[in-house]
Amino acid sequence: MVSYLPRGGTSPIRTKFVKSALYTSVRKVDDLSSTPLDAWRQIDLINPVDTNVTMVCGIADHPTTKMNEETFWWHQVALCIGGEMVVQDMMNGNIYRAHEGDLYYWAPGLRMRLGGVFQAFFAKTPIPTRWINTPEGKMAVDMFELENETKFPPSLPHEIRNSEPKYSVGRSRMKFIRSALNTPTVQVSDTAGIMNAWSQIDLVNAIDSDLVLVAGIAEHPIEEGYVCLHRRHQIALILDGEMINEDLHSGEVYRATKGDLLYWPPGLNHRLSGKFKAYFVQTPTNRRWIMTPDGKKMIDLVNLEGEILNPGSDPDEIGAEPLIDACNIGKYSG
Repeated sequence: MVSYLPRGGTSPIRTKFVKSALYTSVRKVDDLSSTPLDAWRQIDLINPVDTNVTMVCGIADHPTTKMNEETFWWHQVALCIGGEMVVQDMMNGNIYRAHEGDLYYWAPGLRMRLGGVFQAFFAKTPIPTRWINTPEGKMAVDMFELENETKFPPSLPHEIRNSEPKYSVGRSRMKFIRSALNTPTVQVSDTAGIMNAWSQIDLVNAIDSDLVLVAGIAEHPIEEGYVCLHRRHQIALILDGEMINEDLHSGEVYRATKGDLLYWPPGLNHRLSGKFKAYFVQTPTNRRWIMTPDGKKMIDLVNLEGEILNPGSDPDEIGAEPLIDACNIGKYSG
């Protein structure tokens, strides 16, 4: 009989564990024709194929002080892990100089200049770039501008009026948090029954990213674990302590310590335990946080009380074996 939830590492829904992620060697990008950067070294730790082309994270290294201009169409958080990472917001001219432990968030529509000698730990969604090896070296494939892509043109407007914009065009598309990793977390008094004990802070809030992405610090203060069914893409970089992750699909257990990285895909069942502190990035957002007279409360966006839900239909049959021909019906007993 075929198992539809295989164990032993054969399921596509699996934890990815990267030991000593922050110390992984980066590789020079040989072809910079698809990027405005003057020089670049990088490595994707969580690859596009790991996340079904939804999210990517890794280490980036810029070796020169030259400033390079770029316009964003994706969401990105960048944690400076070495050197000086200089950014100028071209919407207002503001200049930020990030050092180890400082965090940037960049939103679609941002035009900025980036430079300085630095290393950064980044996470992006959607994926703007993929990487391939060629006879000439490592080359970027731009995911936005595909050669000869078929495009359907928009219709012309009925008229064009001279009118003042309703919303401020000066809204910043960038957020900078100095000493982000030292930000105190806040104990959660109401976890909606999901976690037993938790303390956290969102550094990049859901409202910052238009409900697309959050990034922050989480602390688990007790050894006792809890089971989690993931409904999102998430990475966790361990900052302190030991996180014990048991993948309930494969049975694999990882003991993650400082500098280790984990990725959890949607649909993953896993058990987390141990005392730890971690930097996390999630997409999409499935939790919001509010302060109440009784303390910090989690709003679970997946399970809203009283939400109107339309049930799915039952299957026509329950198959004990793989179906080979669409006409082979009525053979299975349910």
